[in-house]
Amino acid sequence: STGGCDCASAPSCASVIMSGNAVKFKRNNSVARSWKPVLPASFTSFSVVGLGHIWTLGTTTVGADIGVWPGFGSNGSIISGDFIFVNGSSEHRGTEMAKRAEVDAMFVYDTIANLSGLVLADNNLTALTLIRGIYRVNGDALLSGPLYLDGQGDSSSIFVIQIAGDLTIGAASNVKLLRGAEAYNVYWQIDGSVVVGEYSMLKGSLLSSGPIDVGFGSIVAGRLFGLNISLSSNVISLFNRTGSVFPVDDPRC
Repeated sequence: STGGCDCASAPSCASVIMSGNAVKFKRNNSVARSWKPVLPASFTSFSVVGLGHIWTLGTTTVGADIGVWPGFGSNGSIISGDFIFVNGSSEHRGTEMAKRAEVDAMFVYDTIANLSGLVLADNNLTALTLIRGIYRVNGDALLSGPLYLDGQGDSSSIFVIQIAGDLTIGAASNVKLLRGAEAYNVYWQIDGSVVVGEYSMLKGSLLSSGPIDVGFGSIVAGRLFGLNISLSSNVISLFNRTGSVFPVDDPRC
């Protein structure tokens, strides 16, 4: 169920800066009423961007570039572990492409954080069905099963989920797309950390101000942007504009 639109409490971000082990966001007072995504080119070509480190326990397959910046610089950002790069993808440590992707991911985070969302009455997203729109959870959010995103026959439907806290996704959870909804039109903006349980299926671009921990065997049909990103034998696959996902062919989709 949903409640009224709480514009006064919606976050607004003008810039992002690194400070110690956290990403800090400067606030402003502008609030967007609607949004049509216009995404920077480097953002769309990367599947994982880390402000600190990206590492995997076990082998993780990625279908687009991964990057950290400034690489092995003063903040200790690194890429480590066994990655399989498919579809011509590669890793970028401290390169100009990684820097650009990081800046562009921050821009997308800022843009989404500026939007005014419809405040959900319940912080538990499990078994909810959402139609196109911008939704906000005031506080920590939980998903411990399916979440249904219903495009109502329109493949251009945009889904934005803002979380003013941490996001916890339980094991074997699944974001299910219905009636034309497409993964490339789903955006998560999290003002905290993210934990994804094992064997889950997450769809969309997930942008977090804190660390992201993806459990064993989980699949992300989209992108990950966060402070430190920990993976475990996952598949991070970038979607194309037809809505298909590469290289995933999974019954949970």
